[in-house]
Amino acid sequence: MKRIFAPLYALEPIVNKIETISWLEASESINWGFTAFSNKKGFAHILRFPVGTKTFSYRAMKNTYDRFAAALEAQPALAFSFVIWEAYSTQAVKAVPDEATAVADRADDMLSAAMMICPPGLGLEGEAEKVGKELRATLVDGGELHAYINYAHGDESLKEVYGHQAWRLEKLRKLKKQYDPEQRFGFYSPID
Repeated sequence: MKRIFAPLYALEPIVNKIETISWLEASESINWGFTAFSNKKGFAHILRFPVGTKTFSYRAMKNTYDRFAAALEAQPALAFSFVIWEAYSTQAVKAVPDEATAVADRADDMLSAAMMICPPGLGLEGEAEKVGKELRATLVDGGELHAYINYAHGDESLKEVYGHQAWRLEKLRKLKKQYDPEQRFGFYSPID
């Protein structure tokens, strides 16, 4: 296990904790569950900046870590913010042919996201947004932005959220017209 995670250990994290937990405990363990401070009504404004990739770039991770640390040093009130790196099994997703679905970026095995949390009343939203966008650009690492819809910030293009292939957006538009002709469902970044 240490050999696999050697590049992460080389980043010299301040805290390193390895433990086995159940799926039911996962959100709570990173302070993101229903009882977390960040999800309490009126506690904070959360800005999300997701990036989907085929692999993790350790260079991008290190650059993100350095930029994030500098941002928190400059503005300690953003200390509840965090950056996530998620990886899930995608075997079942990849068993379905790409053209059989309208789901975007199915080749992405990894999800990274800067989660900027602003305590209320401090007027830090602008600074948090600036930092979040910088972290997102660092995570993209010169590539094409694939923004996971559930964490979308809101400034992403339709292609960045729903896929860069023209046929995929056209398929989604047809499905939208067929199943939502009265435009009742808007979601984060609605298909027009």
